[in-house]
Amino acid sequence: MKAIIMVGGYATRLQPISLRTPKCLLPIGGKSNLERIIESLVKAGIKDIIISLNSTQKKVKDFFKDGNNHGAKITYIEEITTEDSNKLGAVGGLKYVVDKIGVDDYLVIGGDNFFDGLNVKEFMEAHKKSGKLVTLALYALPNKEMIIHTGVALVKNGRIVEFQEKPSMKEAKSQLSSVMFYAINKEFFSKYLEEYLSYKKGKGEKPDNLGEMWQYFADKIYLNAFEFKGRWWDIGTHKNYIKVNEHALKIFNQLPFYPNITLIPPVLIDKNVVIKKGSVIGPNVQVMKGAVIGNNSIIKNSIIFENVEIGNNSEISDSVIDANVLVKKHSTIENSIIGYKSEVNNRLVKNSKIWPFVKTRDNIIEDLILRNDLLGIEQEELMNSKYWE
Repeated sequence: MKAIIMVGGYATRLQPISLRTPKCLLPIGGKSNLERIIESLVKAGIKDIIISLNSTQKKVKDFFKDGNNHGAKITYIEEITTEDSNKLGAVGGLKYVVDKIGVDDYLVIGGDNFFDGLNVKEFMEAHKKSGKLVTLALYALPNKEMIIHTGVALVKNGRIVEFQEKPSMKEAKSQLSSVMFYAINKEFFSKYLEEYLSYKKGKGEKPDNLGEMWQYFADKIYLNAFEFKGRWWDIGTHKNYIKVNEHALKIFNQLPFYPNITLIPPVLIDKNVVIKKGSVIGPNVQVMKGAVIGNNSIIKNSIIFENVEIGNNSEISDSVIDANVLVKKHSTIENSIIGYKSEVNNRLVKNSKIWPFVKTRDNIIEDLILRNDLLGIEQEELMNSKYWE
């Protein structure tokens, strides 16, 4: 069986951080999410991997190349789209890949989802043993509030008898979430996928959502259920990204020694990071290479990309700061995303997004999105910069 990893979304909720780095390549506990997925596939013996992406995600190809360094053979299928409004959608994108590569048995995975505890080999064996066309991995949501963001399955005797895509908490009949990890046999692609596409076309709707497809087929074909224990997250927002990173840091925690500062685990600090006297780092902090953190600064629950400079007596919390950002002294940044090579000259930035190359001057920025139109030379610099180099 081959694997198809779908990463073709535009991660608009993670902008401006996703303007530079595709969501699937964002580091989680020191390693990109897509890299962890590929490692788990190779470990399970699946080495023929197709990555479905959009035309803005050249960095995915730059990172993995032909897959040889990761023990895999990677083929890239690129959608000819340039923005979220004209993308093919998940179902359309899957059909596009199958048309290009050919009908076969496929493991289909969402490359933006973080899995912990889902054993690929056990999943594949359970699918084969079932003898069914489709097996969906299901995760028991830890709280009902998550239901409205996902698809949930009602299971009886191992079969998904009803599927609800993003129901309200009141209407939901289950807390078993579909996590975009599917085993799909060739017969489904040759016999049933076109039926669903025709159905959506007849309604004048875009086949964007895989959950809606399973909702359509739940009473028509046997959808086999595979429940797994562990953790799963969609890393689609900066809050979820920080939360997933915290979980990964607890697993892959490295605690270096810095004199005259306080580290509160879990933290991950790359080499060539300078942290000055009196600073407090953690909990749940990742700091990448070349960053400089000034005296008496506090950083918690945040991800700091490479070559960021944070001035003395600053406080960063619940935020993601992209590379080469300059944060002036006595700054406070809360629950915000700060874009590449921007400059923060503020006493307070809260609940805001600052686009790449923006230089802020006001004393307080709160609940704002500060955008700018990138110049050609700025756009080129943004596209060429890579945190892993």
